[in-house]
Amino acid sequence: MGAHYRLVRRVYDETEIEKIIDDINNNVLHEYGLLIKRVKLQSNDDDFIYTLDKSEIKCDTSEIGRIVLDMNEYIVKQYPTIELNQIGLPLESYYSTQEKVNTGEYELLLEDILLGNKSMKASEKIEKIHTHLNKTEDAIEELIITDPYIFAARDSAQIEEQLDLLTNILERLKPSKIIFITNHYNAHEVVKGGIVTLKNYSIEVKYSTEWHDRFWIKNRSEGIIMGTSLNGIGSKITSITKLNDEDVNLLINYMKKKRLISREIYKKSLYLK
Repeated sequence: MGAHYRLVRRVYDETEIEKIIDDINNNVLHEYGLLIKRVKLQSNDDDFIYTLDKSEIKCDTSEIGRIVLDMNEYIVKQYPTIELNQIGLPLESYYSTQEKVNTGEYELLLEDILLGNKSMKASEKIEKIHTHLNKTEDAIEELIITDPYIFAARDSAQIEEQLDLLTNILERLKPSKIIFITNHYNAHEVVKGGIVTLKNYSIEVKYSTEWHDRFWIKNRSEGIIMGTSLNGIGSKITSITKLNDEDVNLLINYMKKKRLISREIYKKSLYLK
């Protein structure tokens, strides 16, 4: 499943958007033989959906994660009123979900809009996530996190920041087991190593290039989708959205099918014998 991106625009019209996409291609992607281009699967679809075309790639595929990070940084600096949000499901499933939302078959509940606030403290980010994941206040036996950039870092400062943020949020949520599903191209070994060696948790890291959205699923029964990675909260406008039961079941079944998680949920009590 290739990566697709849904463009969210707040100012520009369609003609201006296409000029912006050309600018991104020319100034960020062209030298690597990459290209983002619009796809449209339905004639009545008004969404701006783009795919990353790698047919003329000039770089190693291991560099794609870094290049996408560069592209996102370029967009934030040059065009702060648009976003390219990655879609984690196949386009057919995405359109099916959108159709159900539009016809009222079920509703995706938008819980929180986080405005860009670069002064937002790490503790505030942690509390936002804790509030949305802990509505039932049940102990977290198992926490599944899908995020292609959960272990990403560019330099020593980002390594330290990401390690601190992840460590503190795990201490706040207190899950017995954590399963990270991420893209190995983007994973910094120091960040990953610092997390998987934490005591008091059972931690697994699974690699997959299929997962582009940031899902946090608690006990396989409830969850949220975040519009950005942890370190992106506060840097731009984003959202935290509650997943309904049907979405959670769909995701869990797909993870089982791909053997990313076990058939049964982790229970700490089973291992305390």
